[in-house]
Amino acid sequence: MKRKLKIMVATALAALLFSAAVNATERRNVQRDFSEEDVTAQCDAFLTKEVYLGEPVMYTVTLRTNYSRILSIQRVDYPHTQNLSDIGSVSDYNYQLQSDGKGGYLVELTQSYYAPETTGAYNIGPGKYRITYGFVTVASDPFWGPYRTEQPYTIVVNVPAVKGKAKKLPSGAPENFSGAVGNFTFECNSPELTLRGTGEAEVSFTLEGNGLLDDITVPDIRSSFPENLRLKSITPQSEVVAQDDGSLLSRVVYKCRFTVKEAADCTIAPVEFCYFDTDSRKYVTVSSLPCEVTTKPKPKKPRPGEGQYVDNPVPQSFVKAITV
Repeated sequence: MKRKLKIMVATALAALLFSAAVNATERRNVQRDFSEEDVTAQCDAFLTKEVYLGEPVMYTVTLRTNYSRILSIQRVDYPHTQNLSDIGSVSDYNYQLQSDGKGGYLVELTQSYYAPETTGAYNIGPGKYRITYGFVTVASDPFWGPYRTEQPYTIVVNVPAVKGKAKKLPSGAPENFSGAVGNFTFECNSPELTLRGTGEAEVSFTLEGNGLLDDITVPDIRSSFPENLRLKSITPQSEVVAQDDGSLLSRVVYKCRFTVKEAADCTIAPVEFCYFDTDSRKYVTVSSLPCEVTTKPKPKKPRPGEGQYVDNPVPQSFVKAITV
C-alpha cells in the first residue's frame, strides 16, 4: 500500500513539473501580431452645424484605428442631447470596416438623425464606446507544435461633444405654407382614370423630397374633388430613407377612395403644396397635374338563359354518310 502511494505521489509530482515546463515553453514561444502599445483608436463626431428650423440634423460617430481585428463594439455611455428630437438611426450595431487610404481603418459607429425643437443652439454631449480587439497569438505546444489563438484586448474610447444652431425661417410665409423645409415634388399618380359605371375607385398622390414630412399640414386634397365624386377616405402611407450622401428622402403616398355619383366625365383639380426651399431660400408652391375621370356605362348583363345554347348544325356530308 505504501509503495502504491509513493508511486501515485511521484506521478502527480512529475505531471505538475511537466505542466510547469509546458507553460514556460509556451510563454517563451508566444508571438503576437500586435501589442497593446501598438493599438491606436480615436472617435470623431460630426453634427450638422447649421440648419433651418424644420430641417433634419445628421449625427455620425466614426472610429479611426490602425488595427483591423475588432471582436466587439459596445456603446457604454449614451450622449445627452439638448434641443433635439430623435428621428432614428441607420447604422447602429451594423459596423463595417473600411480602409482610410492611409494604412488605417474606419468604422462608422452610428449615423443618427434629429430635428431641432426650437430655434437657437442645439448640442450632443460626449459619449464612450468599449472596443475589444483580438490579437492573433501563436504559441508552441511540445506535442502538437505551434498553434494559433486569439487574445482579447479591450479599451474605452471617448466621443467628443458637438453642437450646432437652428435658424428661424424667413418672414413672409404664405397662408398655405405646410411647414415642410427642404426640396419636394407633388404628383398625381393617375392623370387619367377610366371607370365603368358608378362604382368605387381609387386615385393616389405622392409627396416626395429631401426633408421631413412628419409635422406638416396635409395637402388639401378633399377640396379638389368635384361634386360628381364622393371622397370616402384618404389613407397616407409614409417612409423615410437615408441616402448615400447623408440626406433623408421622405415619401408620403395619399391613397384616396371615392365613388361616382353619376356616370359623367369630370376632373379632379390640381392639388397644391407649399414648402420652404432650402436651396433658393424661398417659399415655393408646387402642384399636381389634374386627373381626368372618364365614366363609361357598364356593359349590360345577359338575361337569364340568354346565350346558354348554341345551334351547331350537323355537316351535310356527315348526314349523307349515315343515310347511305
